[in-house]
Amino acid sequence: MTLYTCSYPGRQPSKSGQTLADLGTAQSSPASDLKKNNPMKRNNHRPQKDFLDSVFVKMDLSFDQIKEHTNIDTTSHKDHVKFAGDTVLYRTSKHPLAIVRYDDSLIDKKLLLVFNRRGKCTASLVVGMDGEVDSFDSVVLNYKIFDNNSFSTTETWTYRGGSKSDKITITKQFYWINKKGNILAQNNIIHSFTRPKELAARR
Repeated sequence: MTLYTCSYPGRQPSKSGQTLADLGTAQSSPASDLKKNNPMKRNNHRPQKDFLDSVFVKMDLSFDQIKEHTNIDTTSHKDHVKFAGDTVLYRTSKHPLAIVRYDDSLIDKKLLLVFNRRGKCTASLVVGMDGEVDSFDSVVLNYKIFDNNSFSTTETWTYRGGSKSDKITITKQFYWINKKGNILAQNNIIHSFTRPKELAARR
């Protein structure tokens, strides 16, 4: 597991909970200052779609967008990495959540982003994965969201180096999101067993 932090300045949720508005684009121009107290006129000034809007409609995301909103290690993410929006949850809560998919040509992954009410991204964590790690190992990682403050991941790691059996380790990890929007690991459950290669081949 790799935990990242990220920044998302100048964003703020709307009262309707439908969009997170960029304060810079939502403000009226000087020419319309006399009309800014008119709610009907103000509603006609539509702000640009922001990062969470792009995630919500499952748009492809540029590497520059990802670098702007997450503090990932750019040395391990080259131009061939593809990002796309997946899901937005709890838009009107204290901690809106977003899931971003990305493919580095080896393993498909999903990244969970945590935001605060001001629209700032406070933490992120890889919560989804499916692919071959190397010639012997494969991993499947899934997640389950309980509410905007807690979730879990289940990782199934398969080692196929044995001559007759595969060794499988399943780790269920629980997480909590605190008031500051940080992701904290809680208790986990680990279960390991072997499976004959004949049974694996039938599946």
